[in-house]
Amino acid sequence: MQCRCDIRIRSSKYGKELGHSRNLYSISLLQNRMRDAIQDIDLSIDLQSLLSFHDRDFLIEFSSQQIECSRMRALTFDGEMNYETIRKLEMKIEDQTGVHPISIFGSRSTVTATDIVQLILSWRIIHRRIFAQSAG
Repeated sequence: MQCRCDIRIRSSKYGKELGHSRNLYSISLLQNRMRDAIQDIDLSIDLQSLLSFHDRDFLIEFSSQQIECSRMRALTFDGEMNYETIRKLEMKIEDQTGVHPISIFGSRSTVTATDIVQLILSWRIIHRRIFAQSAG
C-alpha cells in the first residue's frame, strides 16, 4: 500500500471573512496508514494554559474519512492559538530533527491553523529526508 496524503483547505468555522484578513482557514491533513512509522511527536496541549489565558477560538479534530476507495485519517486545525500553546511541539520537532532553530513564527503571539500545518509538514519532510538517508 502506498502512502497517500491530501490537504484540504476550507473557510474557517469562525468566519469566512477572516481567511483573507488574518490567514484563518480550516485545514485538514489526510493520510492513509503509513508503512514506515516515523518517530512519535507529543501533540499534548496544556489545558491549564488554554483555560486560563487563551482568548482565541480554535479547533483540533481527528477523524476517519472514506475518500474514493481509501480509508483516510484526517487531522484538522481551525482558528488561532497562542504561540506558547504549541511551542512545546515546535521544540520537540527541533530535538527530533536536529534542525535548530526551526521556529517559523518569529515574534508573533498567535498562530493560525495554516501555521500549525506548515510546522507539521516541515517536520514530516525533514523526518522523511533523515529516514531516507539512514536507510540508504
